[in-house]
Amino acid sequence: MPSTLLVTNDFGPRAGGIETFIIGLLERAPRGEVVVYTSQQDNSADYDREWLENYGVQVIRDKARILLPTPRVIRAIRSIIKSRGLHRVWFGAAAPLGFAARFIRSAGVTHMVALTHGHEVWWAKVPPFSFAMREIGKNIDAFGYLGNYTRDEISRAIPERKLTKVAPGIDTSHFRPSDSAALREKFGLGSRPTIVSVGRLVHRKGQDRLIDALPVIQKRFPDVALLFIGEGPHRKVLDTLVKKHSLHDDVFFIGRINYRDLPAF
Repeated sequence: MPSTLLVTNDFGPRAGGIETFIIGLLERAPRGEVVVYTSQQDNSADYDREWLENYGVQVIRDKARILLPTPRVIRAIRSIIKSRGLHRVWFGAAAPLGFAARFIRSAGVTHMVALTHGHEVWWAKVPPFSFAMREIGKNIDAFGYLGNYTRDEISRAIPERKLTKVAPGIDTSHFRPSDSAALREKFGLGSRPTIVSVGRLVHRKGQDRLIDALPVIQKRFPDVALLFIGEGPHRKVLDTLVKKHSLHDDVFFIGRINYRDLPAF
């Protein structure tokens, strides 16, 4: 019987850094231990069915594309907890959904944990989000972090005694070398050495630095190309940099891909 509810916006079939991290942890959980409550995505039925068949994980999709800690979402979380007799909650990202923690404890939850990522660092620094982050810190029992920088920054808002490093490693059965000839042909890369960046196109990810650095790299490796996987609000800025450096034939944006397709890159 499941005992844990994973509440997250970051789940497949969409590919992304947080999605990959969460999936890696979920695959290591005992079979049937976790129920997932997540946001709506297109063409997710087969993906969700595979989780049930392979790992005993039931995926419950909300009608919304993005989950926020609204009264409706909080009621849905409480309903899932009560109807299935769950007593642990795992937030895939502490902010913003962790703000719901104070309202769901009374549904029978004995322990709540949350993962932290880059955007929690920003939340911990900037008012009024720093206030919200402190509130999240009061109501969740433990927080996982990947690196020391994240730990140092979020400890502004979260007691250090609640912080635990969580670094599960790489799933080598999923991420393994493969023949890239078909992809190279598809994107017109040929045999060019290629730098691949996977992640949402946002300022804090540093994709702009890669584009700025490419002309310098090309002085030593003239044929090198740069390929971005992902979408985001920083795309227009990146396009401007490509134009500035005259890199139209060297920088490729392929948009969002599914998690199952990621190893091919």
